[in-house]
Amino acid sequence: MQQKSTTDSKIVISEVMMPHQANVAGNIHGGEIIKIMD
Repeated sequence: MQQKSTTDSKIVISEVMMPHQANVAGNIHGGEIIKIMD
C-alpha cells in the first residue's frame, strides 16, 4: 500500500459561528471548538 502525506489526508471543515458562541471581544469560546471537533 502506498503511503499518503499529511496534506493528502487533511480535512477542512467550515462552520458559521453565531454571536452567542463568542465572548465580548468576539473570540469563539474554546468549548465551542471542542464541541465541533467532538
